[in-house]
Amino acid sequence: MPTPEGSNTPKASLSLDGLSSTAATLNHASRRLNDAVDTLDEALQKLNLGVGAWVPTWSNDADPNQVCEYEEIGYAKVKGFWGICIRFTIENLAPDPEVKEWHFREAPRDMRIRSAKFLHRLIEKLNEDANLKACEIERNANDTEALANAIVVAAETSKSRVKAAMKGGK
Repeated sequence: MPTPEGSNTPKASLSLDGLSSTAATLNHASRRLNDAVDTLDEALQKLNLGVGAWVPTWSNDADPNQVCEYEEIGYAKVKGFWGICIRFTIENLAPDPEVKEWHFREAPRDMRIRSAKFLHRLIEKLNEDANLKACEIERNANDTEALANAIVVAAETSKSRVKAAMKGGK
């Protein structure tokens, strides 16, 4: 008796066995990637940078008058915690872009796969941005120290004048 099309034939059973094996391989590879990013994440957190950076990973390169979608991988504070993150943005739908951000492990798998090859670029960008911030902070510290020292001198001079005036007035 012929089997109806789409029924559970031995061929379909073999396909399910193959799919099961493929799923196990896919999930194992995904866990390895997540674990490697977690290790990188922990190392970055120990540096206590407090500086974020984003690197573009994908874009639909839409016409400027059309909807534009793009993805970035970054190191940022998302949901209250610093870490390696993925951001998806849709522009030109409304006045404000629609932005979704996830910590790496929580992002959709396809985004994690696309973004992983940009981790080296993210580290480079993070280093560049942290260096710029360090220089900016140094300039601000120098300016603030100079201002503080000038005020201390002015306060001491003022205090000396008051003391002199008080002695002269006795």
